[in-house]
Amino acid sequence: MVTYYYQRPPMYDEKLNKSALSILRWAPVFFFFMGYWALGNKQIYENTVRPITYSVAPVNTGHTGAPYVGPDLPIFIVALVYLFALIFESLLEACLIHFKCKDPEEPDEVDEKLGNYWECVASTYRKKWLAEEIYNSNQLNIRTLGIEAVEKMRTFVGNKRVIRTTPNYDILSNPVYQTLF
Repeated sequence: MVTYYYQRPPMYDEKLNKSALSILRWAPVFFFFMGYWALGNKQIYENTVRPITYSVAPVNTGHTGAPYVGPDLPIFIVALVYLFALIFESLLEACLIHFKCKDPEEPDEVDEKLGNYWECVASTYRKKWLAEEIYNSNQLNIRTLGIEAVEKMRTFVGNKRVIRTTPNYDILSNPVYQTLF
């Protein structure tokens, strides 16, 4: 599957990066609170163990979520400040947009009148790619493109504006890399 089916990575756009960055903004909050919880463990850092009185009673470790003056207090304070900064930033941005001091982010409209992908691949690359795809399909029973994609590759007429460097994800079949080997 990795060799034949997943040769070409899916087409990603900026939405994946933006969503990952928006999620990763909150990672330090969890990191700080987990560090606070770990440094506040009295059994590890203060070497205090409470005796077990009954075998069915829950173990009382003395480890609570309440802050006390110890090695974990600075981490707790930094976590609260960071959490406050994240919330304040979101509220400030919403207020600025509401009072028209800042424009909301809108996607840029880019239309270069290029046509679709198959029209932008040069006809020589398309013919070579089609011949390779047909050979792999018939002789080796390997299909890297779907039937619709092969038909589009075969029937589309090229455009004046074409992709010059890397028309596909099969790196070794691209013309730039063929000169290296």
